[in-house]
Amino acid sequence: KLRKVLGAGLVEGRSGLRLRLPSDALVDVEAARRAVHTAESQIALAHWRQAWAPAQVAMFVTEREFLPGEEGPWIEDERRQLTAIALRALQAYAVAALGTGGTELPAAVRAGRRLVRLAPLHESGHQVLMQALAREGNVAEALRIFYDMRKVPGLKKKPSTSELLDWLKLLLAEDIPPEALHSTDRKVLIPPLHGALLKNEQDVHLFE
Repeated sequence: KLRKVLGAGLVEGRSGLRLRLPSDALVDVEAARRAVHTAESQIALAHWRQAWAPAQVAMFVTEREFLPGEEGPWIEDERRQLTAIALRALQAYAVAALGTGGTELPAAVRAGRRLVRLAPLHESGHQVLMQALAREGNVAEALRIFYDMRKVPGLKKKPSTSELLDWLKLLLAEDIPPEALHSTDRKVLIPPLHGALLKNEQDVHLFE
């Protein structure tokens, strides 16, 4: 049946079958590997627009499950590798959209949020999301406060990027006005909802 569908010249053997593809055959998994490498190479050169398309190629390929319904050690290994390629492709797409800017910034934010959801322990996803939000102008002042806070000498635990994201979500949820973040009054320098950033009681007292 395979020979009838694929052609006698492509299938070899009888008890054990082997598929011999022509040299110009397109294998989507290999195409995804090449595409993500191309995207990452273009990003290293700051060629944002040239990285965008190959990153999407790798994303589209890796969205599909590898050999659905089949199991086996080599299949599981291939799926793990494709999952890693999917994350690399999403990262490349997010960075390319961020570098392109303009109308692509919302895409960078969406990709950044997806990165954080899929790989919450990867710092790079948090960084892309923060930069994209800052470029949109929504949280530039919040970012300034965050980095200033990290510079305060004597802090036991400097706030992390994941804590920054928690703080930003709180600011948006509580509808904190921008004016509350712009204050230069030394008596109110501690930011609103600071508990999301400062986890150590000694640090809160130090900051106050």
